[in-house]
Amino acid sequence: NKPPAKPVVLTFIGQSNISTNRKDGDSVLRDVLKEEFVQLDIEVSDYKEAIEKTLQPLLDNRYIEPRYCEAIFKNLEKLGAYIDLGKNIALPHARAEDGVLKTGISFCRLVKKVNMIDEHHRIQILFGLAAVDNNSHLEALGQLVQILNNDAYVEILKKGSKREIIELLHQK
Repeated sequence: NKPPAKPVVLTFIGQSNISTNRKDGDSVLRDVLKEEFVQLDIEVSDYKEAIEKTLQPLLDNRYIEPRYCEAIFKNLEKLGAYIDLGKNIALPHARAEDGVLKTGISFCRLVKKVNMIDEHHRIQILFGLAAVDNNSHLEALGQLVQILNNDAYVEILKKGSKREIIELLHQK
């Protein structure tokens, strides 16, 4: 039983300097994470169901094709818990060519934590990511990382109301 590796995604993206054409204060997350993509207190039996539920709004709104979810599962089998960001947060995603139609992010908070692959990777908060290319989503991810690096903000994601979460994710 070795402890889980420290996630590097939060520090890597958080340190990246991403150029933007937006005015200061504009929220890129607001553009890609729509209010109707936020789901709270969802009951699931395992991590696969958690990922499916997380991606459902993106599927329903034609941001992804059904095969996108299967690509994530195949990647998890091959690569391990690559979507685990730490703090019981996961970022399920696959490559654009695996069925992405539009860039978008969904949010799902589970009623209780579930094991992802093993007991070292427990998740309760999921951000489903669909990106049409390697760059268009980076600014939104940078904003998300700033939120996830703040423990008080993470507590809002874990316990807050839908309104509080949307205000947090759409903040300027």
